[in-house]
Amino acid sequence: MQHAASNNFDCVRLLAALAVMYSHQVKLTDRGIVAVSAYHDLGKMGVLVFFAISGYLVMQSWERDPHLGRFLARRLLRIWPGLVCVMLLTLLVLGPALTTLPPADYFRSPQTWDFASHLWFIVGEQQLPGVFGGHAIQRVNGPLWTIPLEMGWYVVLAALGVTGLLRYRFAVPVATLACALYVFGVYGAQRPGVERWWPMEFGLFFLYGACMHAGRHLWQPRPWRAALCAVALAGIAWALGHDYVAIWLALPCLTVLAAQASTPLVRDAGRYGDFSYGIYIYSFPLQQTVIWLTANALGLWTGMALSLAVTMMFAWASWRLVEQPALGWKRLLRPAGHRTERGANPAGAARA
Repeated sequence: MQHAASNNFDCVRLLAALAVMYSHQVKLTDRGIVAVSAYHDLGKMGVLVFFAISGYLVMQSWERDPHLGRFLARRLLRIWPGLVCVMLLTLLVLGPALTTLPPADYFRSPQTWDFASHLWFIVGEQQLPGVFGGHAIQRVNGPLWTIPLEMGWYVVLAALGVTGLLRYRFAVPVATLACALYVFGVYGAQRPGVERWWPMEFGLFFLYGACMHAGRHLWQPRPWRAALCAVALAGIAWALGHDYVAIWLALPCLTVLAAQASTPLVRDAGRYGDFSYGIYIYSFPLQQTVIWLTANALGLWTGMALSLAVTMMFAWASWRLVEQPALGWKRLLRPAGHRTERGANPAGAARA
C-alpha cells in the first residue's frame, strides 16, 4: 500500500488528468461542451494545472539539491520510463493490431518511426499509418506533444540554476514577468486570430509555479491572503476584458495553494499510488480504441466510463510496474549528508 502524502498534490493532479481526459472524450466523440473561455477549454486548463504544479515542485527539487546531473536524472526517472512503455505498446501492439495496412508496410512507413521521435522528447508525427483512419480526429496519442515542452522548461530552470541566478529571489519573478510581457504584450496571445504559441504560454504557468515556491515565505503564513489577492487581480483583469490574463493570474496561485494544503480525505487520494501520469499518457489512445471498437455509438458518459475503467487498469499497472520502481532509483541520487528542507513536501516532490 502506498503511504498517503500529507498534502493534496496527488488529488489535484488526479483531477487535472481527469479534466484532460474528459475534454478529449468530448472532442473525440463530438459530444458535450468543454469551453471555459475563448482561449481555454477544460482540457487545456488541466494541462496548465500540471505545468503550475510542476514549476512549484521542480523548483523545490532544485533548491534541495542544486546539482545539474542529479536534477536532470530525477526528471528523467519521473517522465521517461512511463513514456517508453506507452510508446512501445502503441507502436508494437496497438498500431499493428488496428492498422489497415499489412504489417510489413506499417513497419516500413516513415510515419511510424517519426511517431517514435516522442521517445526522445521531440514533437513528431501524431498519427500512425492506417490507424483510426475513419475518425474525425486521427491522432493516436494527443497529450504526448506537451511532454517535450515540459522537459524544455525543466532545462530552462536548470540553466537559471547552473548560472547561479536562482540564488537571487528576484530571478524567477523577473523571468516570469518578462515572459508574460512578451506573451501578452509583444506576441499578443489574447488578440483574436493570433495563433497560440504553446511553449511560451505553458512556460508562463510553469514559471508562476516556480515563483510560488521561491516566494513561499510570503504566502505560507497566511495562504488565504494570497488567494484573495490572486482572485482580486484576476477579477480586475477579467472586468477589463483580459480573460486570458485573468486565468494566468489566478490559476497557478490557487492550484498551488490547494495542492499545498492538507485536507482530510482529499490528501488520501494517492494512498494507493499516483495514477495521474498514467491516466494522462494512456487515456487518449484507449479512448480512440473504444470509439473505434464501438463505432462511436456510445453516449458521452457511457463511453467516458468505459474508457476510464480501462485507462485506470493501465494507469495502475504503469504506476506499480514502471513509475514507482523507477522513482525508487532516486534514492541513489541523494547527495551525501542530504537532509530534507524543513517545510518542504518530500511526498509531493518525489512524484514531480
